[in-house]
Amino acid sequence: REDSQLLSHYKALGNLRKSQETLQKGDIHFFCATGGKIGFTRTFQGKTLKIYVNHSDSLWEIPISAPVFAQGLTDTLAPMGFCILEG
Repeated sequence: REDSQLLSHYKALGNLRKSQETLQKGDIHFFCATGGKIGFTRTFQGKTLKIYVNHSDSLWEIPISAPVFAQGLTDTLAPMGFCILEG
């Protein structure tokens, strides 16, 4: 049996990548990779996206700007959450 919610989630991620040239061709720069938390930027033609992935058990306080895509983002990034922010 297919998990329709999970399938929908991955389709949304695929569509996001197709619609964002920065995610396809952007240079990658890691600014955090410790304790289950990964942060990096993708930059292409003057546009920068910040990607945060929280695979830890604790909240992650990040500078929140305009979200392009997010899961588990409120004032902080929840454990097992991730987000893509403009900026």
